[in-house]
Amino acid sequence: MPNWDGRSRIHVAVMVDIDGTLCSPPENGIRALRPDAEAALRGLSIVAHVVLWSIGGREIGERVLEQFPELVPHVSFVAGKGDLPCHLIDLTYSIDDGKVEECERRGNRVIVDRYEGGDSSGLLLEAACMIADDIRRNAR
Repeated sequence: MPNWDGRSRIHVAVMVDIDGTLCSPPENGIRALRPDAEAALRGLSIVAHVVLWSIGGREIGERVLEQFPELVPHVSFVAGKGDLPCHLIDLTYSIDDGKVEECERRGNRVIVDRYEGGDSSGLLLEAACMIADDIRRNAR
């Protein structure tokens, strides 16, 4: 999916929480990317706009994309959780480690285990595949 300007209406978006979901919380300013993160975002970006978001604001997402440039081609938009223009998204999905935000309450949520670094459970990729399949089914 192409980048989203955050001002135009889009059909479907998948919001992916950053700290604890996509990667570990920062330790000395450095995050550990979940091993299946790039594959998960790649698969989602084929069927939906992928939004990285954080309760800490847009800057967190921008820093993550700087640290992990391999994610950039798969991300359409970066936002703070309170700043995402949810009213412009027809169908929302989210992957998070347990927190509930406004867009998540009206959409489809998948909760994954909290990621602190090291090995991964594979749940992020599993959640992404499940969401991508659901989006494809709904598009028919």
